[in-house]
Amino acid sequence: MACAEIRKLRCPEPLRPALRQMLHELDFACLQVTLVPAPEQRHAGHYVRLVVGHNPGWYRELCSMFPRGRRPRRNLERYPDSRIKRGDIRAVIERLLDNRGTASGFAPHLLSFAREETQAAARRIEREVAAELECVFGAAPAMPRAVGCEW
Repeated sequence: MACAEIRKLRCPEPLRPALRQMLHELDFACLQVTLVPAPEQRHAGHYVRLVVGHNPGWYRELCSMFPRGRRPRRNLERYPDSRIKRGDIRAVIERLLDNRGTASGFAPHLLSFAREETQAAARRIEREVAAELECVFGAAPAMPRAVGCEW
């Protein structure tokens, strides 16, 4: 019986800047919580948790796609647990950036997030150029629309 070849995904060149940005966000943006005195003191030393840093939006969305399948605990509905490990996601992004390819189940989702970010950046640039042209010429001339990414 022959072994089935595992399809390894590679990153298309236009998505590399978005993946680099995602890797940077993963390294420097993380969930940070601090304790601050409660606004309404109910007892001496009463503190509440305050979120001071968030995980990147794409990472939160990815975590919500892969919930941990264990028995529900208190607050688990409001704050779901995830099977995702930050180091695993970092390794998948690095493999995609190094063009080594990966068979990880997370890779298609990461490439999808990178594609969305690339398309959003193209739309932002289009709006900025149109605003600049309007400022220079008084009225924005008709501009051809940027062709969407087809990868």
